[in-house]
Amino acid sequence: MEEDVKICPECGAEYFAHVSECRGCEVPLVHPGESAPVERKAPVDSDPLVCIAEGDLGRARALQADLKSAGFDSKVLNMNQGKSCSGGFGVFVNQSLAAQAAGKLQELFYKRNPEVKEMEKKVSEGRCPACGAEIFYSVYECPDCGLNLSGGGHGGGGHSHSGGDNCGECGH
Repeated sequence: MEEDVKICPECGAEYFAHVSECRGCEVPLVHPGESAPVERKAPVDSDPLVCIAEGDLGRARALQADLKSAGFDSKVLNMNQGKSCSGGFGVFVNQSLAAQAAGKLQELFYKRNPEVKEMEKKVSEGRCPACGAEIFYSVYECPDCGLNLSGGGHGGGGHSHSGGDNCGECGH
């Protein structure tokens, strides 16, 4: 059965024997037990690749498709270096475009998930992301709706406030 498959020497992905190149790594595939060819493609340019997002293969491919639709070239590479493919894939772009590409991914994320941007705005204003109640200090639960905030609010300290009282410890 080993003759029916080829393996990517970079990421370890399995392919049918008629496939000659790894779709993600763009390197020649080998039969199990063979070593990778010595000759490799030379980089087209000197702008190094940098990782702008990580996740499982499905997430990495989806982000790559988003970038492609926005006009960015990218590669999905296994970051496990030959270990199991249970995750650990990265989306890589040229370093000179990394900030723009990451910004585009963030923009698309907020477009698809507008509630996240609104939640982040509330938290930055010192309000509960669920009900909008004011969070006076480092509380672990919203006093109005009971949302677990896990230390959210204005920062660490481990105490809470009620009403409009001023605290001598933190000034809130």
